[in-house]
Amino acid sequence: FNVWFHETGHMMDDLLQLGKDGFRSSDKPLSANDTFIKALKKDFANIKKRIDNQYMDMFELTKDEYKAKYPTTKAKNKLYRDVLYDELGDNNKTKGIQDVIEGLSNADIRIIWGHGKQYWNRKNRNEQVASEAWANICGAYCDTEELKLMQKYFPEATEELNTIIKNRLKELK
Repeated sequence: FNVWFHETGHMMDDLLQLGKDGFRSSDKPLSANDTFIKALKKDFANIKKRIDNQYMDMFELTKDEYKAKYPTTKAKNKLYRDVLYDELGDNNKTKGIQDVIEGLSNADIRIIWGHGKQYWNRKNRNEQVASEAWANICGAYCDTEELKLMQKYFPEATEELNTIIKNRLKELK
């Protein structure tokens, strides 16, 4: 069912942009919405911030000590990947979350699941990530545990998707 809901999510993303007359109302899918993209980025920033704080607390590091230990983005991404692997790697129900994280990091944080760097950069990367995130959130709706996990890692993006769909359906009535 996950694949069905994922692909149906892609279809909704494309088709709900149609106007009442059956013609395209815009040249972009619903997921290309700036608010949705901002929500994805904010959720991702919150994931990284949580890991930063967790790590500093666990090892009783000051911010300066933490910056000295992880001075580069590459070093921090390795930390994020390792922590997220521990959180998500053993659970098949997190593959959509892993995919979104990979896309948002431009494949610099790959846990297990993902499309790969070339995929994310085929076109406009923000829109490519948003499209896959949209489909992954839709796919999560077929499984209660998967949806709870998606809402835990991407709460604002999940809520924004719901708002966009509700508003678009009102427009089409």
